Amino acid sequence: MRPEDIRQIRNLAERYAEAAAHPRNQENIRLHRAVNNLQMIRPVVLIDEQPWSELNTA
Repeated sequence: MRPEDIRQIRNLAERYAEAAAHPRNQENIRLHRAVNNLQMIRPVVLIDEQPWSELNTA
């Protein structure tokens, strides 16, 4: 690999690691683990952008 490619991959990996370590993601991990352990703290709801147009029927 070229050195500039390696630098870019390392930069992207650093950004990815920062996002993964963000407190908001840690909270999501905690909530999902609780749901998976049948000790739900609050419901974890994931909504993709696609159904929003279907919800606007009015």
